[in-house]
Amino acid sequence: MIRSQLIQKISNTKIHIKEQPVTLINGQGKTLIPGLIDVHVHLVFGALTMQELMNPNLSETDMMRKVTHNAEAMLMRGFTSVRDAGGPIFPLKSQIDQEKIRGPKIWPSGATISQTAGHGDFRTPNERSRRFFGKASRAEEMGATFIADGRDDVLTATRENLRFGASQIKLMAGGGTSSTYDPIDVTQYTLDEMKAAVEAAEDWGSYVMVHAYTPRAVQRAIEAGVKSIEHGQMLDEEILQIMANKGIWLSLQNLMDNHEHMDELRKEIRQPVLEGQEKV
Repeated sequence: MIRSQLIQKISNTKIHIKEQPVTLINGQGKTLIPGLIDVHVHLVFGALTMQELMNPNLSETDMMRKVTHNAEAMLMRGFTSVRDAGGPIFPLKSQIDQEKIRGPKIWPSGATISQTAGHGDFRTPNERSRRFFGKASRAEEMGATFIADGRDDVLTATRENLRFGASQIKLMAGGGTSSTYDPIDVTQYTLDEMKAAVEAAEDWGSYVMVHAYTPRAVQRAIEAGVKSIEHGQMLDEEILQIMANKGIWLSLQNLMDNHEHMDELRKEIRQPVLEGQEKV
């Protein structure tokens, strides 16, 4: 028996219900289960190509048109809750919370927080540094990322996301396979910068999750007090044991693979990740 979208009772015999009206659904031999939770999704980034995201003519209306379909598709796959791991998510969350569109409950991270030349530095070649030239990049303006260098900037970026309702903070601690300027094996953010995010999040009753693949990047994140490692396909047994001992979560996201539409350079960059994920 389901009432107000919650499973109230499960029985292998007929359930007698006094309230009317009642909707009976023929399950056709299938199994009814509670909603699933996906702990690492990018509902906005996953709905748009990099070319679309960087298009100067992309408006919030155009973006919402695309991501609305993505959110409803996620719900229809059985995921009633998701932890969004970074991006301009707050407009979509607001629409779902107000029941204006269909989608899962979102636990948002808000804009990713990245050092200059980090995994969240989405600037095009003609976009200059905000610190030196005074103009925010398009990705920052649309709420996709914060490029934050130094303890003060990291504190402000973290608190800005918390102000908008982030349930956790997403920090870029290492290189990635979808970014242009940072090799996958680089370590990002100094210990002090990372600790700044952790301290600000913990003061808010929250925590930090980091994008990282390598033992060096993850070791620094552990020392900083990070609670969740995202990806980690290049980790070794020693660092995984340290994580287990400290109760730190590993979220592999999913099994990665190359796709036909990827350019050859990206496939080459992803190779050590693909080789490591089965071992991890």
